[in-house]
Amino acid sequence: MSEKPKKKKNKDKDEKNADNLLERLHEKYDNGDVYKGFCKSVNDKKVPHSKGIMTYTNSDYYEGNWFEGKKHGAGIRSNLDGSSYEGHY
Repeated sequence: MSEKPKKKKNKDKDEKNADNLLERLHEKYDNGDVYKGFCKSVNDKKVPHSKGIMTYTNSDYYEGNWFEGKKHGAGIRSNLDGSSYEGHY
């Protein structure tokens, strides 16, 4: 039996993927908003990415999906006045 040749790893691709791995983040921003969830590095800055909750200074909050710092996909926005929106962003 002959063994299959091993594939060479693409070092540049592996390093790029390692830089973009998701991490957990619990961050209070200068404006008082608080994010708790997953993040990834974009331009050397950790931004919300994947699933997380942002609680705004006025106590409104968004719970759902994020993509590179922006609400993206399914989520729920609940407001202090009791109103809410559930849908896609």
